[in-house]
Amino acid sequence: MTPPLERFQEAMDKAGGNVSAVARAFGVRRCTVYEWLKIPEYKQVLDDARGSFLDEALTSARILVRGIPDIQNGKQVGWITPPDSGMTRYILGTLGRNEGFGEHIDVTTKGENITRVMTPEDARSYLAKLEEEY
Repeated sequence: MTPPLERFQEAMDKAGGNVSAVARAFGVRRCTVYEWLKIPEYKQVLDDARGSFLDEALTSARILVRGIPDIQNGKQVGWITPPDSGMTRYILGTLGRNEGFGEHIDVTTKGENITRVMTPEDARSYLAKLEEEY
């Protein structure tokens, strides 16, 4: 039996979109929760809960990237928590990917088409050549 939408939403918000935690809250198996999620309104609740959780995670990530300065008499005298370079790198590599940040390998073909469709005969010939060389 599907729980009332309001109760489902409360449980989902508390669980941050974690289906296993919601199943435990209702005393059912996860597969039961997945059945409930076939109902569009319940699926929307899951999407909203996960979106809110992601927003919270990004807020925490921002704090880690910026650090928490130690301010005394209006001046920064050090750090309560210094900026986290690992989190900075992660944020730039994921959210900044479209702006050119992140790790990637620049491969160029100088305009040549490198796509090649091999016939079974080509594949056998290529395999034989590999076996000879290695």
